[in-house]
Amino acid sequence: MDTATTITPATAPHGPHFDRRAWEAALLTGDRTRDQRQTGLVLAHLADASGELPAGGPQEAGRLAGLARVAPKHVRMALNSLENAGLISRPSIHEWSQQSVVRPVTLTVPALRRTEPPHTGGTER
Repeated sequence: MDTATTITPATAPHGPHFDRRAWEAALLTGDRTRDQRQTGLVLAHLADASGELPAGGPQEAGRLAGLARVAPKHVRMALNSLENAGLISRPSIHEWSQQSVVRPVTLTVPALRRTEPPHTGGTER
């Protein structure tokens, strides 16, 4: 009788790898207002493991305002600022056809900006 066990590797999660810690670090560094930080942290809390909040999800401004204790107007301004900073991405409001459904949100880590000039390749003496 064969007692060998077949090991089946677990499948990797679908979609791009999302690192919540890196996202939160990007949110908390830099010149962000309190409203942007509060709104961003609530988004991170509500997002799934891949950093997604689906269309029609909990990211409606009124709900975020209640959770973050920020005025709805300031939540909308914070979402626009986070999008402009590259921390979230959403479909364009002008191209979003489902006006009665809140747009999906994806948490994105912006590309790191180099603070020093690139190395020329030469050796220093």
